Amino acid sequence: MRELGGVLVDVERLRPETAAGYFRDLRERLGPSTLVAISGRREDYRDFPGPSCWLERDARALPIASARTVNRGDLLVLFAPILVDAAVVHGLLEGFNLDELVGVTQPRFSDAATDALWALPGGDDGEAERLPRQSLSMLPNAYLTTEYLAACLAIRREVAASFALDSGPAQRLFMALLHEMRSARRRGYRTLVMNRLVVASVEPRSVIYPFDEPTSRVDRLAQVTRSADDWFNTAIHRRRESLVARARRARPTENIPILLDCRGVVDHHNGTSEAVFGLLEGLSLENPAWDIELCFTPAAAAYHRVPARFPGMSVSTTLSRSKFAAAICLNQPWNLSTVNDLHRRALTVLFNILDTIAWDVVYLANPEVDKVWHFIAEHADGLFYISAFSKQRFNFRFRIAPGIHQAVTHLSLASEDYCDPATAALPQGDHILVFGNHYDHKAVAPTVDLLSRAFPYQRIEAIGPHAQSHHNVSFRQSGQLPAGEIDRLIATARLVVFPSHYEGFGLPVVKALSYGRAVVVRSSSLWQEIAGLMRMPGQLIEFVTPQDLVKTVGQLLNGEPADVLPLGRALVDDEPPPSWRRCAHGLVRLVESTVAGADAEKWYERDRTLALAYP
Repeated sequence: MRELGGVLVDVERLRPETAAGYFRDLRERLGPSTLVAISGRREDYRDFPGPSCWLERDARALPIASARTVNRGDLLVLFAPILVDAAVVHGLLEGFNLDELVGVTQPRFSDAATDALWALPGGDDGEAERLPRQSLSMLPNAYLTTEYLAACLAIRREVAASFALDSGPAQRLFMALLHEMRSARRRGYRTLVMNRLVVASVEPRSVIYPFDEPTSRVDRLAQVTRSADDWFNTAIHRRRESLVARARRARPTENIPILLDCRGVVDHHNGTSEAVFGLLEGLSLENPAWDIELCFTPAAAAYHRVPARFPGMSVSTTLSRSKFAAAICLNQPWNLSTVNDLHRRALTVLFNILDTIAWDVVYLANPEVDKVWHFIAEHADGLFYISAFSKQRFNFRFRIAPGIHQAVTHLSLASEDYCDPATAALPQGDHILVFGNHYDHKAVAPTVDLLSRAFPYQRIEAIGPHAQSHHNVSFRQSGQLPAGEIDRLIATARLVVFPSHYEGFGLPVVKALSYGRAVVVRSSSLWQEIAGLMRMPGQLIEFVTPQDLVKTVGQLLNGEPADVLPLGRALVDDEPPPSWRRCAHGLVRLVESTVAGADAEKWYERDRTLALAYP
């Protein structure tokens, strides 16, 4: 068990008229027998009660105080008027038992007026000068750092015993102390910041951390120390705490700052853009206690008129330098740089998993996708999925680390979110609509070839790649049609064929059902899931083989009954189907629970791993 050998008090900032009260409080807190060495002139202050010695106010006080105390135990250094109690001193000394090369221990400090924690030295994030007291729950028990001065610190007796009387020019005590701490670190002794020990003080931050003042940074010794911090952990701790401050300080009077990364939205209409904008509309209705910043590419922001559509949200076309409680990528990332971008700006990062198609078909994926998706499966804070089908695919392909928050937040399955009354009133046309795009898994070209031969007198509209020439088929390039034209083609079709082998949700299917169309889809457990959660006016029919498809289309064209999937079986009584607002509500719950339960070590683990690629 370690013992306190004595205390060295620097009284440079102590006013003579308050000295008697300070010395009395210090004696009461530390005990009457504690040896106290005081750096300052005796004639400036009243006598200190109890065992004490008065030393000159310069660097010589440090080795003299050490020589008088190290035979008894460890040395405590205070820069008056800081006061600590016996419990804090005991905790600081216990820190030396954690590792025999812990040379200095320090507590954290709080502003007595607000109870907020003072941020660690270093960094330039003025927003994080104070941290809410409740953020302690999100910090580890201790930080192992390089040396930096604090208003209270304990020095291991083995370190204090090496303090030498400086024969050079006289310097201030705290400069000499920093020099000795730096020398100790060069011998292998490190500083331990004890996050669970908090000392309240009315003193400003310049007293708590003397070397964090801008004027001190020009000092050569301070510069050397800060360069060491860039390599050791002080900088990383400060960076994380600035993110913690953004997550915790706003409650309950201010909103949580949230970054929504929408850079995956392109400058035309597709399933991703419809899902993203549906979710944003839902968030507008849900109106969570968030301060939302949206980030789009310039082209997508202009094409989709984002600022006009979401006036209550801040819109940017470059990633902000601000700090956020959470950064949410509204589609899965394709590059590790995206993950790093969000990690640098937010305490927690979450990703919306649409599907795993690109990873499975291989040819669509860039070479980095495999490592990126494995990385987020290990290091994301939260993953949310547009269907249970997508969640099952992702969890089977990638190992999800324990503690990652996961949720299925279905996209809207409410017909009013898709059906435009004016378009629905258009008369039915005479065409079959084959819906897809040019990707192989969409199977548009072979489906069009099959249906064109099977029904040579039937008009067919196809959204996707041009197949071989057919007299009864009109092709339209996917991704280039206005949203209104897509709705018109769907609403006026005799029936819709969606032949895709692999989907994460199938928004065109939902839209067609909302317009009351019969929709023929390739058999998949996804359609069983989607059908169970909707009440739509249309009919959903599955096929397995090409022969099944021809048979089903023929039945529908002739008005004959087909084997229709039952709708709404997963809904209880009058339970409404998922809407965009309900989807947003699920996302809000996931994000806020993720932020509230942010793990102290998980952020460090992700940071250390990303540092291998982004030093």
